[in-house]
Amino acid sequence: MHNRGQNGFSLVEVIVAVAVFVLFALGVYGAINSILVIARESRLKVAVAGVLSQQMEIIRSVPYDSVGTINGLPSGVLSATSTITDGGLVFNVITTVSFTDDAFDGTATSTPADTNPADYKVVTVAVRCAFCVSQQPAVGRTFVAPPVFEGAPETGSLFIHVVDAEGWPVPGASISIRNDFVNPPVAVDAVTDMDGWYTLLSAPTSTLGYNITTTKSGYSLDYTAASSTNNPAPTKLPASVSVGAATTISFAIDLTATLNVKTVDNVCAGVSAVPFALSGQKLIGSLPMVYKFYQDFTTDGGGDKTFSALEWDNYSIMLNSANYDVAGTVPLLPFPLLPGAAQNATVVVAPHSNNSLLVIVKDAVTGLPLADATARLTKSGYDQSLVTGLGFVGQTDWSLGSGQESFANAQKYFSDSGSLNVAGSPGDVVLKSSGNNSFLSSGWLESSTFDAHTSDIAYAHLYITPTAQPHKAGATPLQFQLATSNSSSPAVWNFLGSDGSANTFYTATNTVITSLHNDQRYLRYRAFLSTVDNKYTPILSDFYYTFTSSCTPPGQAFFTNLAAATYTLTVSKTGYQTNSGSLNIVGNGQAVVNLSPS
Repeated sequence: MHNRGQNGFSLVEVIVAVAVFVLFALGVYGAINSILVIARESRLKVAVAGVLSQQMEIIRSVPYDSVGTINGLPSGVLSATSTITDGGLVFNVITTVSFTDDAFDGTATSTPADTNPADYKVVTVAVRCAFCVSQQPAVGRTFVAPPVFEGAPETGSLFIHVVDAEGWPVPGASISIRNDFVNPPVAVDAVTDMDGWYTLLSAPTSTLGYNITTTKSGYSLDYTAASSTNNPAPTKLPASVSVGAATTISFAIDLTATLNVKTVDNVCAGVSAVPFALSGQKLIGSLPMVYKFYQDFTTDGGGDKTFSALEWDNYSIMLNSANYDVAGTVPLLPFPLLPGAAQNATVVVAPHSNNSLLVIVKDAVTGLPLADATARLTKSGYDQSLVTGLGFVGQTDWSLGSGQESFANAQKYFSDSGSLNVAGSPGDVVLKSSGNNSFLSSGWLESSTFDAHTSDIAYAHLYITPTAQPHKAGATPLQFQLATSNSSSPAVWNFLGSDGSANTFYTATNTVITSLHNDQRYLRYRAFLSTVDNKYTPILSDFYYTFTSSCTPPGQAFFTNLAAATYTLTVSKTGYQTNSGSLNIVGNGQAVVNLSPS
């Protein structure tokens, strides 16, 4: 057995002793380091203060007329930005000089007005260590008075006011003022005060010489423009300054907006690579009119084009394509884009035809688009009616037969009973002949799958022609059922009739589609043909269904594949006075019809 007092410390005791020492040493190191940091910061503040004091002394030694920044206003010998090395440290120095209109002798806007409001100068100097971390700048300000009462007698004042879209002041807006027609040239960058104002005092007189641009981070741009070849008559000319006069000029800026333009077909499927022009209504020139925003674009592979920084305005979209016509827009054109908004604009396009007509129906009092108005276009040999605010899709030819699951070829369908003739009469479906001038008793046809490309859909009506069938074929020789789903390939297509059950049917006179099908993207129909007298067969010539969805143009109806001729357009709606008139359709036209309440 050993005696610990004679043989040293155990290993555990040594480790504990070392740990205590390390903790003590770290504490001492931290304290010393903190002291060094505080000392360094103190020395840095002293150095910055010394540079600031030095700059202030230099400014005080400069003659009054020379106190100003190079190319600034007031103009002088001081640099707006400079770099100074002192004691091995590099400092950035920012100097601003401005006139002050003191109220002791009146101001430029008082009554009576002070015709020489540049009473004295205010010089602000900010000094900051260029490569130091977390170092706040030191800021100093001094007032410099003229040797005699007031100064710069051959000058005027320029008052700049910046407001938003609603006329409220915009504080902190950036203002750039440039005038290269005076000597020395003026180059002033400033910001508006809390009331949206910036005042340029003792400005050299100049006629249409002050070019001004205003903006703010995330905001639009407003500016003056001199006459040029592309804009010979600008709407906001550069500002003028006259001796002893105060010139006021206003600018309007606001948050920019995002606009998503999408080109789609009549069932909301994106149409790619459609060229178009986007134009606002704000003008920067007249005679000729020069729009502030007018550019050409093309939608991408999905039919989309996004604009991320548009100014608030009323915008229009015009196609630049020989392949498509505008069949409607959501919303109506022109549409307002509000400050800071994110908005979608959908353009429904149709294959180009030589002659077409887009009818837009509005309430004459509110100017809002009217849905469910009937637009009827007629001439000799032509009579077609469309309902505004409804999309439609359907089939008029089944002659290429069955075997098509998705509705890609407009002349094919999915399946039939084998007892129908789809090719005997062009574009029509009838019962097959059984010989001896007789027809089979019944047959059915199931369509391919129609895709609405959105589940945000409400089905409206069926349109079936001919509406009159041979009366000897029976009371209801042509009937239909619909099946809908949000899957393009459901396990079972459940075909339903007009009351939402499998036991009822739609007919040419019973066409309101049950709401049970709403919010279902995919649709199929079944047509049932039957006769009670085999000498007669029902006929199916056209089948359409109408709907509303997020891309259904409000208050609009589109007539296409027209002949160039004079037509009569009659627009009617329950509760409104009918509007009728003739129009000559040559090319791709548009008619805006305002209906007055009856």
